[in-house]
Amino acid sequence: MITATVPALRQALAATKLACAPRPVIPILTGVLIRAEAGQVSLTTTDYDHAVTAHVDGASATADSVTCVPHAVLADLLAGLTKGTGAHKLATTTVTLAPHPSQPVLSLLGYEVPIESLPAEDFPELPDLDQAPVTVAGSVFTDSLARVMVAHDPTVEIEVLTAACLESRDGQLHITTANRYRLATARLPLEGYAGEFAALVDGTFLTKLGKLLTGATVTVEVDRREEGGGFVRLRSGDITALLRLMEGEYVTWRAFLPESWPDGPSTTLTTDRAALVELTDKAAVIAKAKGRRMAPVVLDANDTGVTVGPEDATVTPRLRAELANGSGAYRIRANPAFLRAALAAIPGERVTLYARSATSTLDPPVVFTAADHDPTHYQHAVMPIRS
Repeated sequence: MITATVPALRQALAATKLACAPRPVIPILTGVLIRAEAGQVSLTTTDYDHAVTAHVDGASATADSVTCVPHAVLADLLAGLTKGTGAHKLATTTVTLAPHPSQPVLSLLGYEVPIESLPAEDFPELPDLDQAPVTVAGSVFTDSLARVMVAHDPTVEIEVLTAACLESRDGQLHITTANRYRLATARLPLEGYAGEFAALVDGTFLTKLGKLLTGATVTVEVDRREEGGGFVRLRSGDITALLRLMEGEYVTWRAFLPESWPDGPSTTLTTDRAALVELTDKAAVIAKAKGRRMAPVVLDANDTGVTVGPEDATVTPRLRAELANGSGAYRIRANPAFLRAALAAIPGERVTLYARSATSTLDPPVVFTAADHDPTHYQHAVMPIRS
């Protein structure tokens, strides 16, 4: 007999829904594997490319068992039978599941409902990874992931650009995403094991997974198989997730960042981040009002300050900027949505802009970083729109 509180089971079902195939090729992939072992209870789902296991907090079991039932059926029963019951009562309401090879029985609030089971022996066997993991602070990982994935574009036609890159290097975990128009990366200090690896994973899945990783730490483990392919395993709190490695050669993203520019930035200046966001918003509003919703805006900087405005309008307000090097003269046309997203993702009150002069073969990006101390060294590059 498996016993859990309604909130704990509901939370585990919500987490495992992430890897439950919406339109599976075989029925077993609609299932959630309920495993009771040594008094602990966990739920697992998989779509072959990903898997999520959620420990059911506070659950207990009188005996070891493995049961598989349709995820949607269990979730719908839980929601339907508790509809109209107050949250205060539900917090202490227990639900039991009596495992059975053909029809497990769910008991809740006076109802006993048999559920048609799926053959547990058909549930895909998940790979066992045995590589040493790296460990980072949980809040640092989830916050950095959310800011990096601002630059993610799941609709891009080049499959490898839908990936996120996880790389352990020089005692740091690098999280990066890039496409043809922008790039974002963060470097997270490691708390344990500084082995090196590089892995590409599904950016959309990783973004959604990040919201479930609420533990004090996040561990990342990469197991690349000799025969090709492999998996990344992330663990945090009650959640363990497997992500199949994506194949392909990723963009050489470091070449777009100031530390890789042969002559360094031609312009480096610092200004108020919120004020620059406000100017970007006003420029976008003017363009929209004139019927040009996606028209580029112009970021213009010189030794008198920096401003953002529409191409065909004169913008008088200029933000005072601290010029670190160069003349400060820099001007690019940029997508206002990309520019705003980059500025909004920068932590802190001030932003530093790095730019370099264009060449005959390259229109270099403008790169934004936090002007004040940022332990994750977050950087966001926005490519200019050519005239």
